[in-house]
Amino acid sequence: MKGALCKRQGKLYPINGTTENVTFTIFNCRMQSKHLRRYCSAFGYGWDYPDSTFRDIPLCYPEVLLFRLLAMVVCSDGFRLSPVGLVCVSQTIRTFQPIDELKKGPFSLQAGVMEYRAVEEGIEVDVELTAASRADQPVWEGHVTLLSRDMKGITSKPPTAQGLLGRYESEEVKVVEIPVPWSTG
Repeated sequence: MKGALCKRQGKLYPINGTTENVTFTIFNCRMQSKHLRRYCSAFGYGWDYPDSTFRDIPLCYPEVLLFRLLAMVVCSDGFRLSPVGLVCVSQTIRTFQPIDELKKGPFSLQAGVMEYRAVEEGIEVDVELTAASRADQPVWEGHVTLLSRDMKGITSKPPTAQGLLGRYESEEVKVVEIPVPWSTG
């Protein structure tokens, strides 16, 4: 962790002796209804939302479960960028089964680096987040693209928007583009 904080933003560091990307997995997770109720209450679903058997777990809830693993990935010694100043530039979420499948028994969570690439603004890294059912079948998947900005090459022009349909070429994909001003922190 200490070494990760000494890295400079926008620079890709080599990792000695390994070519593998960082991955963390937690097995035998169980859904905690108290935490799910707090999430639903905070995000406007209502305090009693998950108590009904006819209501699904919200689509973004697994991301909350995976946040700690994401933090472990970006702060590990094997992560090749500085965790300081990382900016989320794109995110996709995909479900393979109803998320309620996670309520049926122990499930696993995994977060891992997929690839690093140089872009005009600095270095981007793709991190894959997954939740799998007790039968080890994928239930939920998220891809997060983080940018480590090269502070020497910052210009005043905003970055160009990249389409997300290239990754998933299915006709069933729904893309929501949210315009955010360039000056937003």
